[in-house]
Amino acid sequence: MLRQIDAHWIEDSLQRFERDTGREIGIDDWGALAAAVSRHSYQLANGRPYYVEAPVRAAVLLQMFVAIRPLRDYNGLVGAALALRYLHECGQPAKPPPGGMARLVDGLRTGSLTLRTTSALLRSWIQPALPRVPDPREQA
Repeated sequence: MLRQIDAHWIEDSLQRFERDTGREIGIDDWGALAAAVSRHSYQLANGRPYYVEAPVRAAVLLQMFVAIRPLRDYNGLVGAALALRYLHECGQPAKPPPGGMARLVDGLRTGSLTLRTTSALLRSWIQPALPRVPDPREQA
């Protein structure tokens, strides 16, 4: 399942981050946040989404925050949090290994990671869905 994001989703995510961490991030570039939403939902001329997998869309969010730096502080940390929130809301929660997200952010900053390699790493951290155990009361 792909989740569509909008400016409200980004703003809500930023408010959650500040509330949950106690860190004030400050927005330096509202246009960059709009660009992140636009890039995330980019469609081809035929109306089909360009980014068709949740890990790729999550990587787009992370890359936009690291590369464009729309916030005064914590761009990498916020981008990582948004990427993980996006995957979770798409039903594909990821569990990075210790230091995994920091390595992604560093790789994007230095240019050693591309969107493709970032999305591949995010994909590799997605937790397999647990099979649903039927409730015996449902069969009654």
